Amino acid sequence: MRFAIAGIVHESNSFAPEPTGYDKFRVLDGPEILRLHADAASTATGYLNGCADLGVEAVPLYLAQATPAGPIPAESFERLCDEMLDTLRSEGPWDGVLLYLHGAAVAEGQGDADGEITRRVRDLVGTDVPIAVTLDMHANVSPGMVAHSDVLVVWRTNPHVDPEPRAREAAHLAIRTARGEIRPVMHLEQVPAALNILRQDTSTDPMRTLLLRLDEVLAEPGVLSASLAEGYPWADVAAMGMATVVITDDEPTLAARLAGELARHVWAERAEFDGSAVPVEDAVRTVDATTVRPVLMLDVGDNIGGGSPGDSVTILAEVIRQGASGFVASIHAADAVAICAAAGVGAGVDLTVGAATDPSVGPPVRLRGNVVTVDAGRFEDPNPTHGGRRYYDAGPTAVLDIGDDNRVILTSSPMGSHSPVQLTSLGLDPASFKGIVAKGVNSPLAGYRPVVADILFVDTPGCTAADLSSLAFTRRRVPMAPFEPDTVFTARA
Repeated sequence: MRFAIAGIVHESNSFAPEPTGYDKFRVLDGPEILRLHADAASTATGYLNGCADLGVEAVPLYLAQATPAGPIPAESFERLCDEMLDTLRSEGPWDGVLLYLHGAAVAEGQGDADGEITRRVRDLVGTDVPIAVTLDMHANVSPGMVAHSDVLVVWRTNPHVDPEPRAREAAHLAIRTARGEIRPVMHLEQVPAALNILRQDTSTDPMRTLLLRLDEVLAEPGVLSASLAEGYPWADVAAMGMATVVITDDEPTLAARLAGELARHVWAERAEFDGSAVPVEDAVRTVDATTVRPVLMLDVGDNIGGGSPGDSVTILAEVIRQGASGFVASIHAADAVAICAAAGVGAGVDLTVGAATDPSVGPPVRLRGNVVTVDAGRFEDPNPTHGGRRYYDAGPTAVLDIGDDNRVILTSSPMGSHSPVQLTSLGLDPASFKGIVAKGVNSPLAGYRPVVADILFVDTPGCTAADLSSLAFTRRRVPMAPFEPDTVFTARA
């Protein structure tokens, strides 16, 4: 048997200042997929391993990924789909297709881009070829994603440290389907509730309790798989929100009953779905006075992993204003990197950085300092990190000493703060700082928890702001909690 591995992966923020054109995607062919994923812990890794487990030939074909940002323009979406489908068509026929998607992709004219991708693959391979889909836990799971696939599995951790086992699970189910060993049926329940990013850590409640309920469903006889999606609240689409999916072996009534029961448990916890962060001024003052270091300061509004541009300097500006010391912050500022590289290590520079793409997050900041490092910006972390990634590339990078034991990391590309190896690869010791400003919310936790003494959510402005009421939704479902407090939910089952 031959199973194709392919995918288009994007998390699209409807409120981000810039669209995600084709040029923003990194497109990998088969050999590149193997080079970057064979020894990682990603969805592609899980697909490769799952096929190896059951003696099936895995054929990695096409994988396009881009950093979260604005929706994909129509022309770019069509080009990506055409490339992937042409490769599937030319290299076929297939006994199965393993799709690597995100679940929160939005394209111009396609609010459910992942569902549309799945539909097009189904139209290409026909109804007799099993299609498995593995989704990020932030997926806004749609009826289309379920209708056009045979198996749909969602990651179960946030920060995301289980892409490999979930994709392996999906691959096993697809292969068993192709062999006629099982007949999977799926049931989806969409819960009209948005889960605040500050409440999405699966090691704490309410998600911890809900995942215990998920475990109970998984233990039920006849259940092949079950998923609980947190949803992606910054996609202004009809499917935005939490969802449950249960897969059984040819028992549709059981799948519907269990998905409904799990959805009702989700709904019962909705009062716990809101959260709050610490104001910027208070956060900087608290960390500056701390005797326990380092503190991971999560820049909520400029969460690169959620679609923000990574160039907000709100926290850095407050550090400078207060005359605080012992902080390190990373800023996406390609022009500033070029200036530092031209000046050279040891040179003094005078820069203006920040707010290049979204002035609403505040004014830029002027930095005077000395260049201490110029680097290619590539590093490897074999330890568990968000998304199962191992190889990182922030593009040309510079480190600036701005005095008072404060350092600024300037990167040419936006890259979420997933790994402390970013610091150590640049000669910076995380333990030497009071505060480490991270461009993320839950995504930095897997890598940084082992090396920090405390964690602080900082209430910064931006297109990933924690306060969802500050965003102008026009396409989400109505009513929906917490926007409409009187929302009533009844499971379809």
